Amino acid sequence: MQLLTINKPLILLLFASFGISCSSTTEESNEEVESIAENTVIITKAQFDASNMELGSIKEIDFPTYIRSNGTIDVPPEGKATVSTYYAGYVKNISLLPGDKVKKGQVVLTLENPAYLEIQQEYLEAKSRLAYLKSDYERQKKLNSEKISSQKSFMKSEADYKVTQITYETLGKKLMMMNINPQKVSSSNLTSTITLYAPISGYITKVDARKGMLLTPATEAFEIMNTEHVHLELKVFEKDIQAVKEGQPIKFKVPSENSDYYDAEVHLVGKKVDGQSRVVEIHGHLHDEDGHSFLPGMYIEAQIAIVSKKAMVLPEEAVINVGKLFYVLVLTNKEGGNYKFEKRQVEIGKTANNLIEVLNTSNLSNTDQVLVKGAFNLVTE
Repeated sequence: MQLLTINKPLILLLFASFGISCSSTTEESNEEVESIAENTVIITKAQFDASNMELGSIKEIDFPTYIRSNGTIDVPPEGKATVSTYYAGYVKNISLLPGDKVKKGQVVLTLENPAYLEIQQEYLEAKSRLAYLKSDYERQKKLNSEKISSQKSFMKSEADYKVTQITYETLGKKLMMMNINPQKVSSSNLTSTITLYAPISGYITKVDARKGMLLTPATEAFEIMNTEHVHLELKVFEKDIQAVKEGQPIKFKVPSENSDYYDAEVHLVGKKVDGQSRVVEIHGHLHDEDGHSFLPGMYIEAQIAIVSKKAMVLPEEAVINVGKLFYVLVLTNKEGGNYKFEKRQVEIGKTANNLIEVLNTSNLSNTDQVLVKGAFNLVTE
């Protein structure tokens, strides 16, 4: 019986070839698994709930084209007032601080100055002289009409009376500007103090006076602001101003507060371009002024809607940016307490009101359930 002899180098070569073939098959299999894993995200229901994730779908809306702008919250001119004095005096009483609320006509400050007594004295003297001169004028007028006294005497009496009358009325106006009622001024009722009142209702926003200081007409004691009726003061570049019209909707937010948008509309469009910044001022009115916490001077970011078109949109949070590409996660299976999502590439357009336009709508249907909240950390490069 003849034995079959196998060359050892041949056996080694066969085993080597078989090993290479198996290795290649395994690598191809792994590559296929990795490829599937790259386009699929699986999370448990516990993870879904713990992260407050939400599902939604693409929808068609009237999507506006916006002009972006910025500006501030402000109040109308009649909502601002300063408290000052027409006649200098030393601050006697003051107790208000920034943030205090005041009502129109409320006492805010008391001033003291001996010079106030002199004005009241002059007023009483003019009042007394006026009574005598009026009587003399009427007497001279009668005598002149009867040709008993000279025309010169009548004219002098008339001049003295009218000059004193002017002095009397002028001093009375001064007392009223000092918030002293001229009708109550008497020799037994003179005062060296005057009171300043709040000209409008609102909040104290600035205090420049302090007890004992000399308050002059050039110094503001208080600044008061009524914040019940605030508005928007926006700045729009001249290249965009032709598209802005009265009545157009405005969406705005306060970046330092949160990401919520509020509604307003264009009320007035400025008629002048600033020579340096090349912007035009836009005045906007809020739709709902109740329940807000806006303060004058707050910086705001705004979008003025100039035209609208039909568009398919998703919440901005649903779209994930990876490098230069954009993706959404579409629910493909929900079994055994797990959520299985497929990563799909989308092309995006404009954004507005926390919504983003989806251009390649053929890649999504309105029946697809998309992860609209909590998708950001689930997709990586």
